[in-house]
This record gives sequence, structure tokens and C-alpha cells, in this order.
Amino acid sequence: MSNIIYGSLEINNKVYSFALSGHIIKIVQSASYLINDFSDIDCKDTICGVTSDSRDILFLKCTFHKNRFMCCDTISIEGYVLSTTNEVYNFSVDKINFYSDAINMFYQPKIAERLSKIDCSTGNIDFSTCGFKDSELSFFYQDIKCMFNIAQQINLKPEESNRIECNSYFSFEFPQTMKATEMIEYIQYIYDFLRLVNYSSNILFKKIILYLKDENKIYTEKAILHIFQEAKEYENNMRNSVQIYDFEKSKIQDVFGSTAALRKYDNKLQLYFPKDKSERYRIEPIKWFSKASIFEGLFSEIYPNFKSSKNEQFDIVKKQVINNIKSISDSLKNSEEKKYYNCFVSLNERYEGRLSEKFNYVFKENKSFLNEIIAKIEKDYGIVSGNFGDIYAKYRNKVAHGDIQPLTENEIAVYRIMEPLIYLMLFKKAGLSDDEKSRIINKLF
Repeated sequence: MSNIIYGSLEINNKVYSFALSGHIIKIVQSASYLINDFSDIDCKDTICGVTSDSRDILFLKCTFHKNRFMCCDTISIEGYVLSTTNEVYNFSVDKINFYSDAINMFYQPKIAERLSKIDCSTGNIDFSTCGFKDSELSFFYQDIKCMFNIAQQINLKPEESNRIECNSYFSFEFPQTMKATEMIEYIQYIYDFLRLVNYSSNILFKKIILYLKDENKIYTEKAILHIFQEAKEYENNMRNSVQIYDFEKSKIQDVFGSTAALRKYDNKLQLYFPKDKSERYRIEPIKWFSKASIFEGLFSEIYPNFKSSKNEQFDIVKKQVINNIKSISDSLKNSEEKKYYNCFVSLNERYEGRLSEKFNYVFKENKSFLNEIIAKIEKDYGIVSGNFGDIYAKYRNKVAHGDIQPLTENEIAVYRIMEPLIYLMLFKKAGLSDDEKSRIINKLF
């Protein structure tokens, strides 16, 4: 069976035939003059079309690929929305369901199972599954209802051995109908959450379903969303990923929000999670520096007045220095010279202590959760924990100023500490207990 989708699409009020294979759209030219139609188009957020079997299709994040003559018959896309019926679909959505092996691992299908009795003498097994309401875990992010639940399917074919199939899913239920193009940021929210509980970016969505409410307020499936991902098959297991059992269910809203909110403020968060299982064990200077940037960005977010709030004398001196620089800047007439002084002001406003001081502060605050990691580092590298901050600051400053030296055991040891420290800072506002933090850190690192 062919995986190619055929149909027609519309660009600038003209209709073109297309063939979609993977993430590539090929425009089927009906006349030679059409090849220059896209010479002034580099990309489009969306392109609407209709498939050969009369289903509406919406292509997302479209990039036009041109040859040296500025001719184009190829468009790459990041995803598409495809109607599941032949009815006219306006690409709006009230609810999204996500299915993934990573969701199955976090919120396991066995939650819906009820095994009450096994009679070994007769072979009788009393087994059942609970209803949707009993297996539901719901919470709110902003004003959106979020939910983990178990989808159950009964196979009535007499020859099939698996009579009941259970799959976990995650859903967003929006308070107001939204356009399909507006839901991309919400996909990023669940993606970031799954990366958080797996410490891996190797997260593949196997199915994403879009729903609309009908006149009776019942959700009706309208379309599938396909996102092209580089992810491979899911690699994690119960020993190296977080499950809902690892913390109180009542804290799911804060745990989810701890990553969903941070993406808005700091895009470097995307660089924190390894691409896959093998990448987490590879360390190089630029990757080390990237982690350091994330550490410092999170530190500024969580401890905005780290030194000023703790040391009154520091706060007084800092304000005096800033005011003096501003005073000199205000007296200058040369705008170019003013820029230099304004840079000094900005640098001093952000300064909240030495790098080694900041690193050691976070380390000491979380040291009790890192005992196993510290013991391994001291055994493997012979480095005592009191030196971590100095090692961090020295190498970080070298790389930041272009002096990129090969990593030694010292920097590798600090990197192994930095990874869980960033994780613990992400969880700072999630309200996890010490036992929950220790359990999660020991699983992931």
C-alpha cells in the first residue's frame, strides 16, 4: 500500500496538483509557466488543500526549495492536519489526544487494570478494567484542562489472542475553540514534559487526534495531526524514567507547569535534554558550555537577587556603582560614548556574585540528593566536592572567551554534577518532597 498522498492545493488563489511523500510535497506541473509562480515565496505557515479522496488537508510550516533559476516544484513541511472524514473541516479544535510510548511509560496502562482473584486450582482469573473516570488524572495548566487517561479497545475477532488493548494518552481540552495552527505551542508543552520525565528528547508521538464538540457537547474526532520527528523507537524503561508513582499525583499540575512555563522565558531549555540515550554519555566543550548557560539562566530565574538579598553591604555598593555610572553617562553628549557606559550599567545590574559562589550555593542546597553521584565521582576522579564551584567557574570563563581546551576529568566530573543540579532547579517550584527528589534523581542520573 502506497504512503503517498495525492490531491490539490491552493497558493495565491491558484490551484496545483500535488503528491506528498514523507515531509516533501512535489508540485505536479500542468503547464511550464507555473514553475516560476513561487519565485517570490520562501515559506508559508500553512497551505490548504484537498486530497484525492476528498479530505481536507492543512500543511504546516512550509518551506519552498528553489533551484538556481528560482524555479520551485518542491516544498518541505514540518507536519500536516488531515481530516478523517469527507465533511468540510475548517481546521479548528476543541480537544487534542496524544499517544506515545513515553506516555505509556509515565502513566502506565496497568492503572486501568483490576485483578481481584486468581484460583490456581481451577485456572479462573477475575480480571477487569475500570471506567474512564476511575483511571483519569486531570489538572489545569492556565485555563486548559489537561488529562492523562487510558483508552481501552476490545478486539472481538475470535482468532485474536489480545482481547483487550489499553493505551495511555494525554489530552488538552480548550475552554474555547481554537485554530489548528494555534496548537503548536501546546504540543511543545507535552513534548517538554515527556523530555523532563525521561531526560531525553527521543520522544515520538505515534498518534495525535483532533476533536470538535458537537451540538450535544460531545467530542467528535475530526482530524489527525502528523508531526515529522527525528525520534527513534522509545528507549527508556521503568528504571531510567519517571512514572506517576514517583511523586504524589496531586503534584502533577506543578510538575507539568515547571517545564511548560520555562520554555516561554528561556529557549535554552531545549538544549538541556540529550537527543537520545547514547548522546547523554558524550561530552565535549561546546556541549559543556551549553549546559553551563542553561544553569546560569535558570539560576537567574530562580534566584533573581541572589547576592543583593543576602548581603546588605553588597546591595549598597552595587547601587552606588550603578548610580555613579549613570551620572557620568547622563553628562556625556557623545551618543557612542554613552553606549559604553550603558553597557557597564547593564553588566552591573546583572551581577549577583561570583560564578563559583552560585554553583556552590546550588550544590550545597541539593547535596543530600546527590550522595550516590558524588560518591561515584570521588571514586572515579578523586575530586572532593568542595572544588566543584572553582572548577566550574574557571573552565566556563575560558570557553566563554574563546579559549576552548579539551575536557579533563575535573570538568567531566563537574558536568555530571551540573546535569542533576539543573534538573533540581527545574523542580524548585514543583513542591516535591526530599524523598521524591532523591528517587527521581537516582533514576535518571
